Amino acid sequence: MDFVITKSISRFSRNTTDCLELVRKLLALHIPIYFEKENINTGSMESELFLAILSSMAEGESVSISENSKWSIQKRFESGTYKVSYPPYGYDWDGEQMVINPEQAAVVKEIFAALLSGKGTHAIADDLNRRGIPTKRNGRWTATTIRGMLSNEKYVGDCLFQKTYSDSRFVRHNNHGEQTQYMVKDHHEAIISREDFEAAHAFIHQRATEKGVVKGSRIATPSPGRSSAASAAIPLSAGYTAAPDTNTPHGAAVPTSRIKINATCFL
Repeated sequence: MDFVITKSISRFSRNTTDCLELVRKLLALHIPIYFEKENINTGSMESELFLAILSSMAEGESVSISENSKWSIQKRFESGTYKVSYPPYGYDWDGEQMVINPEQAAVVKEIFAALLSGKGTHAIADDLNRRGIPTKRNGRWTATTIRGMLSNEKYVGDCLFQKTYSDSRFVRHNNHGEQTQYMVKDHHEAIISREDFEAAHAFIHQRATEKGVVKGSRIATPSPGRSSAASAAIPLSAGYTAAPDTNTPHGAAVPTSRIKINATCFL
């Protein structure tokens, strides 16, 4: 490689430090970079100052675009209109909403039933693999995959938004309390009843307690609901879970009640 051509500084790097570091490394290898938008050739520039200034401006623009995008997504979280881009096993996306995949849904029900009958997650995964049933991505089942399904609120028709988030350096993290999460009740058709879902969690907690693997608890925080909006979301302190409200009309947002629950533990 003798020469690098890039559309703009913002496409080349998202912050000034990385931009200058990459430019210096490539120049050390006698590889100049040409930024088309800014009309800068690092092979012929006399000083890094102008590049640093433009890079700083590009970084600010990138942050601004990111914040605007996050704001838009946050509003969709709050209104309950955010669309799930990749539904879990058991569901398909019809272009407008999550719909049940009958064949996969039968496997989901079988997984919950097997757990409630006393079968471990490793045994469930081994059985599915032995029968040649593929995962959603045509892979093999693992105990971790099964545990993830058993704790996925989407199977009871709810949807918890913002399970992950990106930091200021655009690195994605699991949300363990850093950002607000939003729960939408009755977001889509359920595969598993709430009774079976809660029973599965109770069983997991019991097994974990027997093995001495308890990771603490989380307490849901009350929040005002929006009963007039059919799909409005309930804001939650991140990492917290709203308690089901059986007295609320289908699809309506409800305030979270204060309930102590145990974090999901490995079997």
